[in-house]
Amino acid sequence: MIQYKFSKGSKNQKIQCCLPSIDVKGDIESGERLEAIAFYKGRIKLTIGIEASFGMEVEDGYDYTGNYLSNGIECKTNLYTEDQIFHFGVIWIEPYTQENDHQTWYGADPAMTPSLKD
Repeated sequence: MIQYKFSKGSKNQKIQCCLPSIDVKGDIESGERLEAIAFYKGRIKLTIGIEASFGMEVEDGYDYTGNYLSNGIECKTNLYTEDQIFHFGVIWIEPYTQENDHQTWYGADPAMTPSLKD
């Protein structure tokens, strides 16, 4: 789990969790209140996730938005974003198979690790 502590006194920020040297297209694997992107290379699958609802922030009660990037995920704060810790779940599996492919999706969900919630 990668954590970033955001303070309301900060200006609007773009908080990114990226793989700078990735050279494969990511697959979006969003779910209810989970935004995730997976990268497959060889026998490895790596997933990055964050608790969010891109495009439905207001309806789901989030005070930030975000986007998928070609190499990860980006969250954007605004004037209404409260002090909080952003949790990015990063997990990989090798070898991935059709039977275990879903495991990284669960592992990248910060809600699945409640001891790390702020």
